[in-house]
Amino acid sequence: MLLSAIVFAVSLLVSGIQAQSFDPQSVPDDLKLSWCDAQLAACPKVCKSFASVNKCDANDLSFTCTCGDGSTPDLTKYMNTIPYFICTATYGQCVKSHPDDLSGQRACKTNQTKCLGTIDPLKSASTTSQIGQTSAAKPTGKPTVTPTTTSEPAATTTD
Repeated sequence: MLLSAIVFAVSLLVSGIQAQSFDPQSVPDDLKLSWCDAQLAACPKVCKSFASVNKCDANDLSFTCTCGDGSTPDLTKYMNTIPYFICTATYGQCVKSHPDDLSGQRACKTNQTKCLGTIDPLKSASTTSQIGQTSAAKPTGKPTVTPTTTSEPAATTTD
């Protein structure tokens, strides 16, 4: 009985916030490309300059970042990564779905605080990345990813 009450309460909270219902198709293609550019630049920085697998699919925003030692970093801690951009966009969608609802918008903000990465992987880097110091998701003019392909490992990419 207690378990069902807890499940019910949690489901109300989640459905009210709508934090987990991100639709990649709601993001314009050029913006998804720039998100992938940023993701591809961040992965090797988080991996201390060597990522053995570094892919990003701009169609569905799926990505893989595997460091040279085989570890998979927790990219939710970092800015300019797919989890960061999804968290930011989800927050915007959440606030938009709660017009004139201060408590709903506060819940959106609380959820964003839980998922928004705060470490800038590019700031501490000593080398230049593909996207330079782009901190917002802006098209770079020369996307390294097309909507139907993924990039090669970062160690072999030069642009």
